[in-house]
Amino acid sequence: MGTTNINVRVDSEVKQKAEAIFNELGLNMSTAMNMFLRYSIRYGGIPFDLRLDLSNEETQAAIDDVNKNRLIYILYAYIFCVKLLSKI
Repeated sequence: MGTTNINVRVDSEVKQKAEAIFNELGLNMSTAMNMFLRYSIRYGGIPFDLRLDLSNEETQAAIDDVNKNRLIYILYAYIFCVKLLSKI
């Protein structure tokens, strides 16, 4: 199988940081890109999630906690109103 060149424009800081990581792993940019491309083919797409990370686990837990407490307060308010109306 023959080889071909791919030219990619990236921010110079991104390139430097990526090269530093790849060097620590004993890879050069070409080998790392080949690994990514081959894995993309095997995976049948981009081999990682592409989504916005809107909140981390701690933030989501806090949101869930607030929502649970809100439901509890609504329930208490409902019970209070029912008891109050039953006395009328």
